[in-house]
Amino acid sequence: MARIRQYELLEEFNGDETFVVETDNGTKALSVNAIKDHITEKIEEKAAQLNQSEVTVESDNESEYILSISIGAETITTPNLKGKSIASIQVVNHHLMIYFNDATSYDCGVIDGEVPKYGVCRDIPSHSPTLTRVGDATGLIAQVFKGNNDEKIRNDFDTIYPWSEIKRCTLSNNGAVNHYEDDPDYKEDGTDGQVMVEIPKFYIAHYFDESGAKEYWYISKEKINSRYRLPKPFIAADGTELDHIYIAAFLSTNDNENILDSKSTPTATAADFAYSWAVEYAKTRGTNWHQLDIAEYSDVLVPLFIVEFATLDSQSVFYAADAEYVADYMYVSLEQVMADNPDTSLVTRGNEFFVYGENEYFVGQEISIFGIAAEDVTGDCDVKDETNGPYAIRNITNVQVVGKDEAKGVDLLKITFDGGAVDIHNKEEFMVNIGRNGVTNYIYYEVGYLSGSFAAPKDQGSDFVYRGIENLYGKYTWLAGVLKRRDEYFVTDKLAAYGTAITDDYAKLGYNAAMMGFVRKLGLDEAYPWATLPTENGGASDTDFCDKTMCTGAGAVQSVRFGGGYDFSCGLFAFYCNNNATDTNVNYRYGARLSYRSYQ
Repeated sequence: MARIRQYELLEEFNGDETFVVETDNGTKALSVNAIKDHITEKIEEKAAQLNQSEVTVESDNESEYILSISIGAETITTPNLKGKSIASIQVVNHHLMIYFNDATSYDCGVIDGEVPKYGVCRDIPSHSPTLTRVGDATGLIAQVFKGNNDEKIRNDFDTIYPWSEIKRCTLSNNGAVNHYEDDPDYKEDGTDGQVMVEIPKFYIAHYFDESGAKEYWYISKEKINSRYRLPKPFIAADGTELDHIYIAAFLSTNDNENILDSKSTPTATAADFAYSWAVEYAKTRGTNWHQLDIAEYSDVLVPLFIVEFATLDSQSVFYAADAEYVADYMYVSLEQVMADNPDTSLVTRGNEFFVYGENEYFVGQEISIFGIAAEDVTGDCDVKDETNGPYAIRNITNVQVVGKDEAKGVDLLKITFDGGAVDIHNKEEFMVNIGRNGVTNYIYYEVGYLSGSFAAPKDQGSDFVYRGIENLYGKYTWLAGVLKRRDEYFVTDKLAAYGTAITDDYAKLGYNAAMMGFVRKLGLDEAYPWATLPTENGGASDTDFCDKTMCTGAGAVQSVRFGGGYDFSCGLFAFYCNNNATDTNVNYRYGARLSYRSYQ
């Protein structure tokens, strides 16, 4: 067949031919085979550039013009071209594009194999939380810092998009970036704007195989084929694609009355908010500001996390029990640690103390040292507190075993810390800081790892940072855009509709809510794939999603939170429902986290 200059429609047919075009040899009626020939020509041109020799274009029959196109290991499928009027077929940015005469087009998908896709596969019948790396993620390693800066940490995703482009910045109330974290004018104390984590847009594919035994998640920079879609948070109200969204680096404090924030200061700690407060106080900051929502959780954070770490057991990556502090005693010498009656009048000065090693300590942990003199309040994070007296905030720089209590089998430790020297009072209390905003900055900035954690002594709590987001699931945190009533979930992606009532803006999901127990399955509604929530229990602490859901079938509207808790109820997939979304009782107040996207 002669080479076709343009697919310009001349006359429609109702028979086996689909349309007529002008060719070098005159007017010709094209059947599916002619279309196949032309597409094959276009693909072979691209294949030659890629040194790909295996190219096939298959059609099913003359009544359904659906083509299966393979180049190398990639296979894509066109829509039914029967009766369509094609203007041109081109390869654009690795994608095979079909342009129709009615000004519409169809993206058949990536054909040249140059765009990597990073995936994981879940073997559902095995109930194992460990995922198999597939696609271009095969063989990759993702480790995190866990308190020993002598370890060699390897995380291949640090150089892979989109993970490599996730970074902290400060955002003005109108959504403009003031400074990025590597800018000398960047500040995290709130004076330069809200401290946010910028996440670039990417594409995801989440699907099951035909048997239903395998579940896949993929992430790519491009829309590789029709299975891939842009996560919901990257789509504005008018359909415009957003290049970035922003999630708060820190849980909100209660320093600003009736307005959520994200900042790090020596006294900034995550506060507790009723769900109604979290939603309304986020909106107070301005247009497009909102409480972290179900779409950002399900469609952005979860796929980023599980594809990177290849596990559904989030606590195996970051243990995240909710606690405020862990207290212990410091001593001036090894002899005083071992003494039956330590002399509390003893004082020494320096940057070290001794401790009975019943608890576990790590290099980099932040501690508060009490009993210091006012003139020793010299560090950037030191606190001069008129009520409790001044105290120093320091980071542990060395943990050395210097003895052992043979009777109890417990090590005796010498702890060295950074910063200015202070008075060490024998048997004075010190604390491992948990929950202060910025406590993980030592990991993020000083040690230089984008993800890491400090487990508190005796697993009583933890602080961790995931790609700049501190304590993502380390504290009970509200999710906006989702409400529950009895065994039904209702969701909306309209920021203005976030609230405590199920309005017409909310849609009921096509799966039922799980109640009490370990999560075995998350629901997937094809109409709302950006809202995945527990739909089936029956798992365990070491199977499936490894976390618990704690919900009741109450008829009142319930709000939804995730993370926090203790033991097996504090991971990324731990969900809780409050009996009344508007309840401001102290027992129903939990963490709030700001988000921003240019939705309208």
